[in-house]
Amino acid sequence: NATTNSSGLIDYSIKKEDYTYDETLKIPFTSLVSNPQTIEVKPGETKKVLFDFQAPEEKFNGIILGGFLADVEETEDTKNPNNQENVEFVNNFQIVKAAVIRSSTDEVKPIIEMSGISTELYDNQAAIMVNLQNKAPLLLGNIEISTQIRDKKTQEIIQSETVKDHKLAPNSNFDFPIIWKNDTLNVGDYILDLSVKTNGEKFEFTKDFTITKEDKKKMLPKSGTQPKEKSNINIIIVASALGGLVVLGLIGLVVAQQRKNKRLAQQLKENATQKVRKRKRKSQHR
Repeated sequence: NATTNSSGLIDYSIKKEDYTYDETLKIPFTSLVSNPQTIEVKPGETKKVLFDFQAPEEKFNGIILGGFLADVEETEDTKNPNNQENVEFVNNFQIVKAAVIRSSTDEVKPIIEMSGISTELYDNQAAIMVNLQNKAPLLLGNIEISTQIRDKKTQEIIQSETVKDHKLAPNSNFDFPIIWKNDTLNVGDYILDLSVKTNGEKFEFTKDFTITKEDKKKMLPKSGTQPKEKSNINIIIVASALGGLVVLGLIGLVVAQQRKNKRLAQQLKENATQKVRKRKRKSQHR
């Protein structure tokens, strides 16, 4: 079944057993096709894999989106490749063929809702996670999401951001991450203004949220350092390297100039010696 991941991409991966699909997904793709199959394909061989398909009993609007996913079966070698004496790299890959089912060409308009806000550690960075829900049986593309976070007391804009080219699978929801860009995550009350543009329509939401001491503690990076500090360290390293190169370049120029001066002095000395010798020869002839 097609879902939407946190990067705003359509995801056809097999979900864990405890995964819950969106409540608006009434007819999952997997309910219309037969169970998965395991086949063996030899090098250079081609095989056809047939599935039974059962169409929905009633006509439905919009689309049902899913896919056929070919996944390499895991073995002990692929699960624990580093346990071998000689370390090997094992390539695991999946092939997905999307499938769209429809029974009507009637127009379907997008329905987007903001379901909730939570605080999470996303990619080892403090983030506000906003759950966005596509309640329509419609694949949405070229989505633009704009966010603005304000301090509830002062109305000061803490940060703002706009992302583009997101996609939303039909009847799905996903947690949209807003990375906290400030140096510190302050406890307090905030206001989130969020807008979603898609298919020529705009959805706007405003919601209050609070960051508690527990949230602040939970959102500390596991490494104990903020990602921005890592960036500063990288900048320092690069600056130091460039500084070192500049110093080396200056030393090289000084050495080169010293050698040039030494050669020039040697040449002047030789010229002076030759002049003295010429004078002695002239005096001897006289």
